[in-house]
Amino acid sequence: MVSRAWRKVRGTREVWRNRSLVREEIVHSVLVAIGVRREGRKALLAVQPMAGESMAAW
Repeated sequence: MVSRAWRKVRGTREVWRNRSLVREEIVHSVLVAIGVRREGRKALLAVQPMAGESMAAW
């Protein structure tokens, strides 16, 4: 039973690992600024949508 469950999980995992990360219709570029507080925690400072990945956009 365990080996049958593992085969199913392994197959699902392989499909997930091999999927395409880029989907042309939903690609958005954003500029994110993250700072570090004195106690070491990260802090999100800003999120700015960008017009694309060109040099002019950045």
